[in-house]
Amino acid sequence: MVHDTRWWLVSAAERQEVMTCMDSLESFQCRPARSLSDLRPVSNLSHDSFKRLDPGPSRWLNDECIDAYLSMMTQGISYECCLIQLIIQRGYEDVGMDRWQNKTVELFSRSVILLPINVDNAHWVAAAIYPQLKTVVYYDPLLVGVVKHPPSVIINVYDFLDAETSARGSGQLHLADWKTVVLAEAPHQVNGSDCGVYVLLGLVEMSRGFPWQGGADWKWGRPGDSSDLRLCIAHELLMGSLIAR
Repeated sequence: MVHDTRWWLVSAAERQEVMTCMDSLESFQCRPARSLSDLRPVSNLSHDSFKRLDPGPSRWLNDECIDAYLSMMTQGISYECCLIQLIIQRGYEDVGMDRWQNKTVELFSRSVILLPINVDNAHWVAAAIYPQLKTVVYYDPLLVGVVKHPPSVIINVYDFLDAETSARGSGQLHLADWKTVVLAEAPHQVNGSDCGVYVLLGLVEMSRGFPWQGGADWKWGRPGDSSDLRLCIAHELLMGSLIAR
């Protein structure tokens, strides 16, 4: 018997629980906690935001839904990872990305710095900084195929990296020592509303190690997977933990 490696597929019972919580505010609010940590990710998640994961009428995920998943994700990733949420519109300083400069965190000792990025309040992308490899990885689920010129958002990521280097007294960032990898082979969305779904799952993948195959080995995200991916994220939020990959 061949084992099904599609970890994102929820069971019939799990799907029923998700849909019940989407259909009923009372069920969403009164579901039993499996553990103390179970309630944390959804404690600030409204029912309306949770329903944005409905696999039927696909809707874009708002900040509240994204934040809830990121909160849960930080409980399930290694200390070697650091997750920082950024908002990029016109540039690094224009929207206060410099607010992160927390010198108490040994940022560059981590194996990876994960960056979920909101672009112009209209689209979610992600970047991952691998300090030991001196590499910035960029993932935009709308990009397909070869990218000749790195998107302008990457410039802002390097601005962030440069500011963090200076804030920690490490001198100036030498860009010539760094390289950029754009994940053109990673799963991509086929509509205008799934960017948040793909970015969240992409961040989990990048937290597990450098994407040596450019995202081509990420098995989820094929055409038709969108509904299952939304159910998976909703189920993880209700459990308060990531499904084992």
